[in-house]
Amino acid sequence: MMIKEVHIYGYGKFEQFRVSFAPYHIVYGKNEAGKSTLMSFIHSILFGFPLKQQSDLRYEPKTNSKYGGQVILKSETWGEIRIERVKGRATGDVTVYLKDGSRGGEELLKKVLNGMDKETFQSIFSFNIHGLQQVDRLHGEELNQFLFSTSAIGTDRIMEAERSIQKQLDKLFKPSGVKPVLNVQLKQLKQTEKKLNEAKVKIDQYETLIKKLETIKADLATKRQQLKTVEEDIVKKREWNRVYPLLIEKQKILQQLDELGDVRFPIDGVVKLEQLEHQQKLIQNRLAALREKQKQIEDELEKVNVQEEVLKNKDAIELIVEDLPTYRNDIQKMKQLQMQMQQVEEEIYRLKGKIGYQGPIESINDFNLSFARKNEVQQLTEKRKLLTERKKDLEQREAECRDKLVEVESYIEQLKFKRLNEEQRVEYEQQIERYHEQSDLSKELDMINNQIQTFAKSQNQKSDKTVNHLFLLSFFACFIVAAITFFIRYEKFSVGLLIIAISSLALYFYRLKQSKANFFVESLQKQKEQIEQQLNLRQFDVEKVESAKQKIANDDKLRHQIEIEEIQQKALSDQFDQIVQSFEEWEMEWVENERKMIEIGREYHLSQQMATEFLNESFERLEQLREKLFEQKQMEKQLTVLEKVVNEKEQILGKLTKSISVKGADYQEKVFQLKRLLTQQSEYVAKRNHFLEKIHELEEQIQSYQIELKTINDSIADLYKLTDVDSKEFFLLKGEKADRVELLHNRLEPIEKQLLYSEIKLPSSLEDIPPKVTSQAFERMDVQKKELQREIERLEKEMAQLKVEIDTLEKGGTYTDLLHQYHQEKFQLREGMKKWSVYQTAKYVLEKSMDNYKIEKLPKVIQLATDYFSILTDQNYDRIQMDQKKDTLYVKRRDGMIFNPKELSQATGEQLYVSIRFALAKTISEQLNFPFLIDDGFVHFDGSRQVQMMNLLEKLSHRGQIIFFTCHEHYLQYFPEDQITILE
Repeated sequence: MMIKEVHIYGYGKFEQFRVSFAPYHIVYGKNEAGKSTLMSFIHSILFGFPLKQQSDLRYEPKTNSKYGGQVILKSETWGEIRIERVKGRATGDVTVYLKDGSRGGEELLKKVLNGMDKETFQSIFSFNIHGLQQVDRLHGEELNQFLFSTSAIGTDRIMEAERSIQKQLDKLFKPSGVKPVLNVQLKQLKQTEKKLNEAKVKIDQYETLIKKLETIKADLATKRQQLKTVEEDIVKKREWNRVYPLLIEKQKILQQLDELGDVRFPIDGVVKLEQLEHQQKLIQNRLAALREKQKQIEDELEKVNVQEEVLKNKDAIELIVEDLPTYRNDIQKMKQLQMQMQQVEEEIYRLKGKIGYQGPIESINDFNLSFARKNEVQQLTEKRKLLTERKKDLEQREAECRDKLVEVESYIEQLKFKRLNEEQRVEYEQQIERYHEQSDLSKELDMINNQIQTFAKSQNQKSDKTVNHLFLLSFFACFIVAAITFFIRYEKFSVGLLIIAISSLALYFYRLKQSKANFFVESLQKQKEQIEQQLNLRQFDVEKVESAKQKIANDDKLRHQIEIEEIQQKALSDQFDQIVQSFEEWEMEWVENERKMIEIGREYHLSQQMATEFLNESFERLEQLREKLFEQKQMEKQLTVLEKVVNEKEQILGKLTKSISVKGADYQEKVFQLKRLLTQQSEYVAKRNHFLEKIHELEEQIQSYQIELKTINDSIADLYKLTDVDSKEFFLLKGEKADRVELLHNRLEPIEKQLLYSEIKLPSSLEDIPPKVTSQAFERMDVQKKELQREIERLEKEMAQLKVEIDTLEKGGTYTDLLHQYHQEKFQLREGMKKWSVYQTAKYVLEKSMDNYKIEKLPKVIQLATDYFSILTDQNYDRIQMDQKKDTLYVKRRDGMIFNPKELSQATGEQLYVSIRFALAKTISEQLNFPFLIDDGFVHFDGSRQVQMMNLLEKLSHRGQIIFFTCHEHYLQYFPEDQITILE
């Protein structure tokens, strides 16, 4: 994966800024040019904008409201990916656009980045001067642990995690600690257990006091109940003395009611009688007024004159009046239709003239103008256009092909003129062949001389057995060389070698019988003389032979070129024949297409020119003509309907005006006259109805008052009947007697209420009322009450003393409380131990994971780091070693000296850190290939090691993209111009 391009909408100082990146790229800029801002932008787009509560800068633009931008990545798995992140929620709103057009959000981005988060990316694939400064700040074992942790995940997070876990463990428990939580809880548990044992001794004394306290409580409850009984008795007797006068008063009232006897009189009877007499008088006065008003209205009604004929035709008149706008509209429509018909007729005439239509106009409705025929016409027209274009194309291709044929034929003639004739070629080939024969003889002569010299030496120095072996070796060598020369067509040379091989074999068998070698030497000398004679006869000029070879080679090229051009000539000739055939096919299609168009034109009564050149346009005009004819026919129908409707309305109006005697100049004036007449009669009718309604209402009121008057009279009679009297005088006397009875009942009612709410039981009969309670009886009850109160006071004091003794025992905590406290503290200790176990398990898992990492992956990282460190230090350090037991790193110098990282110089320590970071990134990039971002990471390197560093970066860029940010101008010399971005 590599970063292809960055587009910043607004981020820090950048606004609408674009930059493209190569696989190995440098970004140069002075201080505050925006290098760190650009690097932060890449992090923010890939992993989200920093939150406001985080320490990282958000780089929100000051002058631009658009915040965010795009990063375009190139991946082997996903292809080109465009990631856009703009201001939105906390980390921004992100959209991922893939090459296939699909898009997604954060979930798709996580898939594209293989789940990589910002912290992991920065710890492995991105570092700056701050990482090197951290190396400078650490000393001793801290530096060693930091480098070891860096080799694992790129940062010191493993070291920090291990320290954090150990810190939490120490907070919870230390074997000899005092302040840790578990140590404090364990000490507190032991103290509580001691108090619990002491409380067990006091528990017997405590239970005795509790039993005595319960006995006193029971006695105290009995005395309080006796006191309550005495107090209740006093209250009841006082209550009796209170209700006694009420009972005597009640007895007197009941005696008076018995004397008056039972009086039947309605409640408020006198008042009711007076109200009924008053209502009776009012109603009689109202009846007289209503009858007078009824007579006046009947007189007015006789003056209203209503024409029944107008009212009889009211609906018809209203219909005509309401329909007047419709009548006017119909008249207007008729005029418009007549004008439109005139326009349609003119349009039909214009369309006929445009296409030169010669047939009857009515036959257009019978023409086949279906969609299928329209499609056929369009296809024929389109085919005519295509055939015209095809003809132009064929003519152009014919001209081009003819020109190419002439050009190729001319070129072939030129090539044939330049090539050698057969006699010259045979002569040059013979010269070359004789030269090769002479060369073969020279080689054969050299071989014979070598054999003679070898044989002469071996005859003097070696035994007969060695000579025999030499003959056999010569046989095989000559035989193999002869076979090779035969296959490469040097037959004469191969024959000579074969003769030598046979001679060597014969000599070998001869030497088996005798050890003399004169015969073999003599045969070689003879062959040498023969070859020398042949060489003397054949003397050649080398320059002439080379010239002959060059001419043969040039002639071969010309002959090959002629063959190629003849093949091209044949292809062009075939192409020309195909074009001619295409012309014939085109002509047949053109004739057939014109025939069909003329046939359709004849069917539509069109001229031949219109049918062939403007058939599609004529078809459209015929469609328009048919539409206009249809429109004309519809207008005629509409006009006929309107004329019929208007005539019917005029006839209806004429009948009405005759029956009602209304005159007018035209339809509209007659309607207005009818409307005025109807309005006048409607007003008369409304007035008449109003009078009739008034009369009806008065009759109803009179009837209602009469009924009401009868009801009042009946009510007065009912009152007399109810009291068994027949006159008003006796009714009033009986009312006075009823008032006296009511007064006694009113006096009795509050007495009954007071007696009802009394809490004592009253006597069932008023004749046997007990006497009042004396003061002496109350004094005796008071004495008994005071004695009980003194006894209760004594018991309460004794109970309070017992409670004090029990409270004294309970101040140190009761056995139950201590037991509860003991179990509570034991539970808290158990929970703390669980928490301690969790941290201890996490520490074990971390150590186990690191052990597996040190065995499986760390050696590869260390080996790569060794190679890089050796390059960066000019081979001064050739090895990085690891102590797996102590989790420490060592480096070995070229002279064999071993150094701890804390013993290295500042720059060498930084180079060790950089080597480890590069090794880790390369190891991880085998699964996750991300670009490597470096921000001025080599400021402390000397000139030589900076050169080595840049060479190493260039080498690493072949495996993955590297983007180097710097403010040092001398680094630009290591990059081509197209791999440099300069920030102003």
